Amino acid sequence: MTAILLSLGWTIYFISRDQVVDTSTIIVGYFATAIILPLFSQIISIGQEVIEFNRISKILNNEPFDQLTKIGFSKTLTDRTSKYLSSNPKLYGTIDNYSVNIEMEKGVVRIIVGADLDLIEKSHMTELKRIFGKDNVEYDVGVALLYKPSRRKDLIFQDLNSELRQLTSFLRTNKIDPWDDNGNA
Repeated sequence: MTAILLSLGWTIYFISRDQVVDTSTIIVGYFATAIILPLFSQIISIGQEVIEFNRISKILNNEPFDQLTKIGFSKTLTDRTSKYLSSNPKLYGTIDNYSVNIEMEKGVVRIIVGADLDLIEKSHMTELKRIFGKDNVEYDVGVALLYKPSRRKDLIFQDLNSELRQLTSFLRTNKIDPWDDNGNA
């Protein structure tokens, strides 16, 4: 649709300037805007997806996240219906019966522990922010711990595992039930 509007715009522009527009110019213009520009846009989009896929893979395949596979986590894709576009690698596992998804979004690793949001009170989030840092915890499909790889270069597996267990212990102690991937308590 955009290509058609752009083509019509060019045609109107030439006509309004009293320029003679031959048929070959119109055909080339329509061809460029209807085929070449959308194709170029798609190539740029696919390139960005490939770069993002590779960047996420690199982070999840390095310490400390690669060590999670040794304690039962498995690698999968965020969108299981597509193996290519809009599908990025993630890690999935369970800790103390809580489902844990590790994804990356906009340069931030999000470790999402599935918990019943109806049971999480403001006081719980205040305490979690005190424990893990105010910018490192947020609501999601449960509670998410946020890690910026550029700020946590010193993060090792033992620390990551300890923080995950500390979070699940907090949830269990406060009687916040785990949720599975389907949102069931």
